[in-house]
Amino acid sequence: MLAVAEVPVEPFANLRPWVILTVATIHMEDGFRFRVFPNDHAPAHVHAWKGGASVVIQLPTLDAPAKILRINGTIKNSDVVRAVEIVQDNAGLMWEGWHRFHD
Repeated sequence: MLAVAEVPVEPFANLRPWVILTVATIHMEDGFRFRVFPNDHAPAHVHAWKGGASVVIQLPTLDAPAKILRINGTIKNSDVVRAVEIVQDNAGLMWEGWHRFHD
C-alpha cells in the first residue's frame, strides 16, 4: 500500500521544513506504520512511525538481529523495543518491502 506522508527534512537546511514524499507503508501493527523510502541509503532498513516519532531499524540478517540505527523525535522506550520486535518477527515481509524499491 502506498501512502503520502509528511516527512521532516532537517538535514537539508536549504529546503522547507516539511515536504510531501510518496513512501511505501509496508506493514501496520500496534499503532506503528513501517515505511520504506524509495532510493534510500544502505544498510537495508525501515522507518517505524508512531505518534509523530520514528525509529529507523536495520533489517535482520542470518548473522545479526534487527537493530536501532536512529530515533527521531520523542518515543517511549517500550515502543522502541516493540518496534524492533515487530521488525524481527516480520523479517520476511520487511525485506520484501525493502527489495520492492531497492533492487
